Amino acid sequence: MDLILDEIKTFNPDFKPIGTPFWLTPASKRAYQREGAIVVAFATKSEAELAIRKRLYIAGSSTRVEQFYETKPTTQCQKCQGFGHQDAYCRRNPSCGLCGASDSPTDSDIQIFNCQNGNKTFQIINIYNEADQAKENGFTIERCLYNISITQETILLGDFNAHHPWWDPFSKKSGNADQLAEWFEDQNLTLLNEPGISTFYRTNLLNPSVLDLTLASEGISPQIHNWQTLSDTGSDHAGILFELKGKEAPTTPNDESTARYNTKLANWEKFESILKSESLYSPILSTLDSITSTEEDSLNLLKDKDNYYSILDQAASELTKIIQKATERCIPKVISIKRAKPWWTPELKDLRKELGNAKQISESNPENPSFKEEYRIARNKYFQAIKTAKKNHWNEFLEKGDTQTIFKAMAYTKDFQDQRIPDISTENSFEGKCSAFRSTLFPPLSTTLKPQWEGYKQSKKWEWPNLSQTELSNACSARIQGKTPGPDGITQEIITKAYKAIPQTFFTLFSKLLNLGYHPQCWKQATGAILKKASKPDYSVPKAYRVIALLNCLGKISERILAQRLGFLAENHSSPTQEPNRRPAKEISSRCCTPINHRNRKKQASQ
Repeated sequence: MDLILDEIKTFNPDFKPIGTPFWLTPASKRAYQREGAIVVAFATKSEAELAIRKRLYIAGSSTRVEQFYETKPTTQCQKCQGFGHQDAYCRRNPSCGLCGASDSPTDSDIQIFNCQNGNKTFQIINIYNEADQAKENGFTIERCLYNISITQETILLGDFNAHHPWWDPFSKKSGNADQLAEWFEDQNLTLLNEPGISTFYRTNLLNPSVLDLTLASEGISPQIHNWQTLSDTGSDHAGILFELKGKEAPTTPNDESTARYNTKLANWEKFESILKSESLYSPILSTLDSITSTEEDSLNLLKDKDNYYSILDQAASELTKIIQKATERCIPKVISIKRAKPWWTPELKDLRKELGNAKQISESNPENPSFKEEYRIARNKYFQAIKTAKKNHWNEFLEKGDTQTIFKAMAYTKDFQDQRIPDISTENSFEGKCSAFRSTLFPPLSTTLKPQWEGYKQSKKWEWPNLSQTELSNACSARIQGKTPGPDGITQEIITKAYKAIPQTFFTLFSKLLNLGYHPQCWKQATGAILKKASKPDYSVPKAYRVIALLNCLGKISERILAQRLGFLAENHSSPTQEPNRRPAKEISSRCCTPINHRNRKKQASQ
């Protein structure tokens, strides 16, 4: 280091380094690398910035200079992924099966995952057979794989970088292939690859080869089916795809996913015609005209002295079925895909097909350089189009004037994980978990005596007019963004279109419901979505979750009208002691200023 310091002072007279330089590149890498990084300190910041701009001459060559950022090593526990303590002193449960497993190697070229399927656990080993950069411990299979004990249910897959007639009969056998094949046989591993089916191709190679292998132990190999390669991935390695058929956990159909409709592709004209014809010839909806909605009828309904509630329930169910029938016929369902790409366009689909065709032609004619060049051009064009599509989609998304955009953007930046709910209170079945959630999150309600309606007289202070067409139109046409439908699958957008098609049917039904004060049973149903609470220590406890209720949107029409009416009554008929909390800010200020001005005028008059 003294020699380097003298070189800097001799050939760089404008700089005066201080202290002693030291190597930043470790000795293990300097043993086989021709270049390395050295840290040099200067007396002033301006001198260091000048060295970055002008570079330094060391040993007769111009050397690039960068600013050095010192980083202190962090103490991270590889068991719980927390900071501030070592693995040996950690008492928490492992955060993942990879880092928390005691038998998982520390080599970055091999990973071991423990997966659970019901009561059984199987192992997945992913390997990249690469030579040790320090040239001390050989390849990955020699460093790690041969020392691992293979279980009866293990899937071994990865890039082995080895050719053997067992899986690649058209390539020359590699030097370490015999030892690797013997180890496969000793472990009773079954090769899932089809011999000769290539998994790797590069334009500078004459023929494709087989480098990526998939093997399985005898306990799990019968459950693996449909092994195949994916050639249109855009990489020089083909994708590996297979099916693992295991024990299916008891599940129930996801009503929410089956009831989502793509209203952008709806046939609204056909939708309106179906609604008009179905509502016109419905015998249940035609009976609504026979129901009277006087004050006496409302009291009789509360006293259970008439059967209007059964007719109203049937009419509400009939309207729901009519809208559902028209929706099924005229609106296609949304195809729900995990990790969907919103930036994907039909142009990218065409470019991907062109890339796949160019790759197949290039592989079939390896001696023709023009086909290789066409493949390179198609690949670069495809990836550049993906970058442009992502950029344009993100910019268009952020430029929207919607107030909810910023919250969606924040949600997109978070890591999305679709996790299975663990055992709840020792219950592992779907029905058992539901029972545990209901008993804990929904305790029995306190019992109260029924109100006595005998001799009840309505107060004339409150005005409760009959439902008007304007009220119903505003409630049905309200724009509510981001509302998930309830069990019936009918969204607010569908309700708006349905009201425009059959406004009189809506008005007849909802006027009877609101004037009588009755809410149908079919609209009281809800779909419960269970969400995890953040940062809870134990997710096997029911209280670590919360349940949100997804109500039917048709029932929200009555709720919206009632909320507006109650809000109007609260603002205009509240007591004087409640006025500051009910009235707008401007009205509160004016009411406060009035007595103050009166006192000021009275004070001036007395003077």
